[in-house]
Amino acid sequence: MCKSTVDTSTFNCQCDKDGTPVDSLVIPFNRLTPAEAERLAFVMEEMAEAQQIIGKILRHGYQSYHPDDPEKTSNRALLAKELGHVYCGIQLLVESHDISGFILELCRSKKHKKVKRWMHHQG
Repeated sequence: MCKSTVDTSTFNCQCDKDGTPVDSLVIPFNRLTPAEAERLAFVMEEMAEAQQIIGKILRHGYQSYHPDDPEKTSNRALLAKELGHVYCGIQLLVESHDISGFILELCRSKKHKKVKRWMHHQG
């Protein structure tokens, strides 16, 4: 019997002959696999980068660019890039069956119809 004080419901504890834990496997409270967590972290990071560019556009406009950027990449181009990265992350979630592509499209379609009612300048 392992003399470790770890909760065995969240750890698999293997001990050597004198009861010292030699290997523990953490079962995360959220039950996500490392691959699932990695995909979610990727999407979250890309969404944050898109939010950052949107903030820059709201402050400085679409055509503005970072003064130190020798290529003068516009905020519009940076937004397209970051939203493309978000879309890539969404595709990874669908391809890995983390989310349903059918439900994703259904929700997108419903939102597209509904959102115009609440927007003031979309015609």
